[in-house]
Amino acid sequence: MEDIEKLAEDIEENGLYHNLLVRPIEGGKYEIISGERRYRAHKLLNRKTVPCNVREELKNNDIDMEIQLHKANHETRELSEMERARSVQRLEELYKLKRKMGFKIEGKIRDVIGQDMKLSGAQVQRLKKLNSLIPELQE
Repeated sequence: MEDIEKLAEDIEENGLYHNLLVRPIEGGKYEIISGERRYRAHKLLNRKTVPCNVREELKNNDIDMEIQLHKANHETRELSEMERARSVQRLEELYKLKRKMGFKIEGKIRDVIGQDMKLSGAQVQRLKKLNSLIPELQE
């Protein structure tokens, strides 16, 4: 059984645990930030509507949208250590970009990432080090 079919079965039996996260786009439509698999599972169940949390503040903000995507992935998916390490690296890039653009980021970026991922600053540092391993060891 495919993952989406298993997810659809679980949604049918237990309901949806996490609403989709969406943002408005042009033409009165919405873009899924987090929940593509849940959306596909609902379609498989022939459901006409899917519960969503609409994030208006992300309408024209791709950086914050991507940050939200990483946060949602950490909350809803089982990621490997390397996937988490790559996500930490990308979050660091995004927060540095926000700071460079003049947005105020309170405290150390690693601590902000730690809050996003519910990790300590030391755990974030450890994950960052995994990104410097040779490719063979990253697999």
